[in-house]
Amino acid sequence: MRPEDNIAPHPELNDDLSFGLPYEFAEEITKDNLGAPLSWMGSWLFMIVICTGFAIVIFLWPTLEAFDEKKALESATELGGMAYDTNFGISMIIGMFAWIIATATCVSIIIRFAPKRVKATLYLSGRSDFIGQTPRFFGLHKVWLAGTEIQTGEDYINAIAEKMISWTGRVVLFLTAIALFFFWRETSWNETFTEEAFIDKSFWTGAPSTHLWSDADEIELGCNYIKANSSRYSGPAKYHIIYDIKWENGTDVSLPIENQINGKNWLDNLETIDSAIRSGNAVFHRWKWRDRDPLHPKCISHFRTQLGPQNKERLDALLRIGELD
Repeated sequence: MRPEDNIAPHPELNDDLSFGLPYEFAEEITKDNLGAPLSWMGSWLFMIVICTGFAIVIFLWPTLEAFDEKKALESATELGGMAYDTNFGISMIIGMFAWIIATATCVSIIIRFAPKRVKATLYLSGRSDFIGQTPRFFGLHKVWLAGTEIQTGEDYINAIAEKMISWTGRVVLFLTAIALFFFWRETSWNETFTEEAFIDKSFWTGAPSTHLWSDADEIELGCNYIKANSSRYSGPAKYHIIYDIKWENGTDVSLPIENQINGKNWLDNLETIDSAIRSGNAVFHRWKWRDRDPLHPKCISHFRTQLGPQNKERLDALLRIGELD
């Protein structure tokens, strides 16, 4: 193929020619291409690095979550709580986005410092991945190369890789800082349920806000069943006791049946809270959500089996079965 045809000697370099890559440098990069099997590795390099990162996240997540649970338990114990709940997860989600961007940084570093022919092979085979598509989509190659002195095809790849490292590195540092900040705050951002009140700690300051059960305004009651492997959900069947509480100031909370810490079961503790709520002027409603059955028979059956026949009337009274229907 001739330079005047404006067709690159390698199809992955067509855009690079439009960004100002001299034809002889495109030929140099193409000649340095080692081909398979190294090119296969280049095609999969982005996915290899990103999957390694996700494997580390999967390993770290339960460890960090356990640390957050420990802090919440300590806080609830100090406040004399019957149960507690946490708000962990936002920091890890932000961290995963940071790693996705960091993957491009890692791949760019590998390409930048690889031997000349390996560099060319990885660049050509990786053009369809993040390192190639993102600059191409935003037209960044042309901007990045403006004023850059390029003497060889290797200089061109190095310039692109260095700009990619600089650009993505800054984004990674920004997202990582946010993730660390959220993790720091999440360890203080928890909820405690006592016999008298709901204590919610502020995300920003960690200062507790107390909301008396007797001051509650509205209560929604129900029992929700989520079918296993349904069209909207992939996983085992789920059963949820719905006891949602709202106050006039906009505060709301769903009572948990997990993380009971006072030696009693969840039914005992929910009955204690229910009794405190009834001492006030709260209005009870049946829970509603789209086309859900607010008292799904399978959900009711699940918890009746869990609690035993001797507690059937207690569960029915808690959920106002027959009273709100």
